[in-house]
Amino acid sequence: MIAESFEPEATNMTDPSQRQQNALNRARGAMPADQTGQPAASPVTGLPPLPAGKAWLLRRWDRHEDTVHLFADDRSALADLAEYVRLSWDNIAGRDDASEHPPADNEEAVRIYYGPDRDGRPDEGYELYEEEIKPSSPSHHADTPALPVRSFLDLSTAHLREKTRDSLGSYPGIVAYQTTHGWLMHAPEKDDLTEEAGWPSELLPIIKQAHANDCAYVLFDGDAPQTDALPTFDAK
Repeated sequence: MIAESFEPEATNMTDPSQRQQNALNRARGAMPADQTGQPAASPVTGLPPLPAGKAWLLRRWDRHEDTVHLFADDRSALADLAEYVRLSWDNIAGRDDASEHPPADNEEAVRIYYGPDRDGRPDEGYELYEEEIKPSSPSHHADTPALPVRSFLDLSTAHLREKTRDSLGSYPGIVAYQTTHGWLMHAPEKDDLTEEAGWPSELLPIIKQAHANDCAYVLFDGDAPQTDALPTFDAK
């Protein structure tokens, strides 16, 4: 529903989850372009962590952008909208009942800027929706056992010396399988790591990075990303 009042309903913060994005997508679907005369909102770049419960979704558009944001309560959404209004106050300053400077009260600033019926700015507008975030249900059937899943570190082959790239699977204690563009290497357990393993010097830091990111494997690929946390080596 569209929130007509701005009385906050606070929620406690917890870990983010996919259901927040689902809630956002449902809210965007509840704001069709034919209601506002505006194009569909652009994707959101980040979501604050919210638990199951209620969330507030603010869609704001003007001639330059159309965005949707997720908030823990309507007071936070209103504050965000009022901040935009104050930055844009020169658009209405001195007209009708608008003073030279925006009022300190968030609700009053929004009301004056957009008009009592939200029709004061023909090229701008907003919608504020309350959305229910429901706990996610298990993704597998009750009679299907959950299977173990292992992650891999996606890493550029630029972090390997040329000799290592050519013969990664030949080192004692290293289990690696050559792919079309690199290698898939198992990250040995921490107890098996030693500086005197006879490995190329760049391997131990890479394996430690895999462990730090809870990865059981490292996928080396020529098109994979590089990281500043590890040295790189130019191919000769």
